[in-house]
Amino acid sequence: MIVDIILICVGLLGVIIAAISDIKTREVPNIVSYGLIFAGFCLRLIHSVVTHEWGYFLWGAVSFLVIFIVGNILYRTAQWGGGDTKLLMGVGIIFATTPFYLKEGIFPFIIIIIFNIAVFGAFYGLVYGIIIGLKNKKKFVAALKINYKEKKFLWEKISAISFAIIILSVSYIFIADASQKLLLSVMSALLLIFPYMLVLMRSVEKGCMYKQIPVKKLTEGDWVEENVIINKKIIYKKKKEGIEKSDITKLIEAKVQSVLVKEGIPFVPPFLMGIVYSLIFGQIIFMP
Repeated sequence: MIVDIILICVGLLGVIIAAISDIKTREVPNIVSYGLIFAGFCLRLIHSVVTHEWGYFLWGAVSFLVIFIVGNILYRTAQWGGGDTKLLMGVGIIFATTPFYLKEGIFPFIIIIIFNIAVFGAFYGLVYGIIIGLKNKKKFVAALKINYKEKKFLWEKISAISFAIIILSVSYIFIADASQKLLLSVMSALLLIFPYMLVLMRSVEKGCMYKQIPVKKLTEGDWVEENVIINKKIIYKKKKEGIEKSDITKLIEAKVQSVLVKEGIPFVPPFLMGIVYSLIFGQIIFMP
């Protein structure tokens, strides 16, 4: 189907550009994300009007809406940056349906892509964190000791995840399909090591990913980690959503030289990995 080929080409090109930009500047250009959203809606609508297959457009709209809600929750809780959220919305509508050359799977294609992105993202984040930790060994070890002593934090996570594993185990009994059982087994294993991965990544974040940068090099969305106060007057108040252009202007006018910023991990590359894997194999990773 021609429209599927066009959507795949547009989607891959957009995510590749976003990945390169994310690696170089830690920013995802809005024009790329909005371009994917616009192209996805237009191409799906045109196809549906011509062929009267309205499900093709509706699946895209539903996928976009669900990711819009989930993405904004993650953004508002400072789990994701705005660039990642908008890009995922574009991915959601572009890859909402299974391409013509792949067999329909057990799960909707966008669910397959999101799961694969999450798996690649977990391993990518772990490897990236280890590399950053090794480069800043002293700071990382010091932060690791502090975080590991936070027993309450660790055990709360383990308790919640243990409950999730029990639910997965019960589900395992009632599932006959071998591939679904394998998927549940992998999910359980990942959940078991998740608390320790979380402590590791938290230590990398606290010990190695904060730095002072000049105000003139700030870009919209950067996470400034401290309130900026001059003569007992708050020039900038820390925001979960990141700094805005108007805030940067105020800091420059107040002649603030530098601020403490949390440097994020470039997470668009796992987007590309998960999408490419899904387009080639058409199924969730680890499933036979």
